[in-house]
Amino acid sequence: MEEKLKIIADHYGYKEQQWKLVEEMAEVAKEINKFRKKNYNKNTNAYKKLVSELADLSVVLPQVIYLLECEDKVARIRREKAHRQLKRMENEHVRKEKGCD
Repeated sequence: MEEKLKIIADHYGYKEQQWKLVEEMAEVAKEINKFRKKNYNKNTNAYKKLVSELADLSVVLPQVIYLLECEDKVARIRREKAHRQLKRMENEHVRKEKGCD
């Protein structure tokens, strides 16, 4: 994680940053809904706001992971989940080829 984010995380601590994370996740959810209502048009203010909120979330999430001291665990589980999803997609593809839909 970037050194700047560690400094911020250490300054505010877990209790403060957990609430900041909840706030940022809610804001991202709200902006996703607005963007969807604009039919995913990237030429809208909804898109710009969503990108901004995603940036905010991407600043706070790694801080919480760092403060919980679970970076390695999160990375491992993330890899496992991505691998599992790729297998599901492969199985979906095979079923479609066999006409099992």
